[in-house]
Amino acid sequence: MLSLITANPIPFIIALIIGLATAWWIWGRTPDVEADYDADSDADHETNYTAPAAAAAATGAAAAATTSAAEPAPPKDLKPEPAVPVKPLAVAELDTEPKPKAKPKAKATPKAASKPKPKIAAAVGKPDDLTRIKGIGPQLNDLCLSLGVSRFDQIAKWKKADIAEVDQYLKMKGRIDRDDWVGQAKILAAGGTVSEGKPKIAAAVGKPDDLKKVKGIGPKLEKLCNSLGVKRWDQIAAWKAADVKEVDGYLGSFKGRIQRDEWVKQAKLLAKGDFDGHVKQYGK
Repeated sequence: MLSLITANPIPFIIALIIGLATAWWIWGRTPDVEADYDADSDADHETNYTAPAAAAAATGAAAAATTSAAEPAPPKDLKPEPAVPVKPLAVAELDTEPKPKAKPKAKATPKAASKPKPKIAAAVGKPDDLTRIKGIGPQLNDLCLSLGVSRFDQIAKWKKADIAEVDQYLKMKGRIDRDDWVGQAKILAAGGTVSEGKPKIAAAVGKPDDLKKVKGIGPKLEKLCNSLGVKRWDQIAAWKAADVKEVDGYLGSFKGRIQRDEWVKQAKLLAKGDFDGHVKQYGK
């Protein structure tokens, strides 16, 4: 052995160096292997220790995710509704039977405004039948009554101003003058009868006489005669039988008075101015 070493010192030295180097390398690596082994052991131990926990955590997360998916998330803007306050019931509200509601009071119907009326003298007494005046029919009669015109003697007293006042309320103006309401009313107010127009007799000429001087003619009959155009003694004194009959038809309730009281004979004496003879024959 020694002889081999002595004979080949260089290869022996090289082999020795290689052996020493190899031993040194192996010796230097041993702590690292142990450290790596310890590290690997610790890592494996930690892995084995945390794996079940991680698995449990993963299972819990999956369950939570499933629960979250099953339950819808509440809306972001949803606000809780305010609680409605409960009103305490009064003692009267605790009755078992409800009381009937009171009926609303009926509204009072406003009264219709009264229509304007002509400013004329009011009628005194019961209404007359104005349709007896020629030219006044039922409708015009109703209109006259609504205007306060209801009597013959009322119309008989009308002047021009009264006629103009009433005329503006009539639908057909001018009827009063055209149909001579005033003249007809005078006849009717005196108890006479109105025929078409006036009696066809000779007109009176001159100032009217006092027809009351004729016995049997009073104030009322005098007005009727005047309304018929009979105004003078000499006018009556000139009457013939036809004239007497003509006028008599307009006297109404005084019909027959001309012949009974001898108007024509009395009028002849008065027209002559024979008042004494008239008094002797017919009295004062």
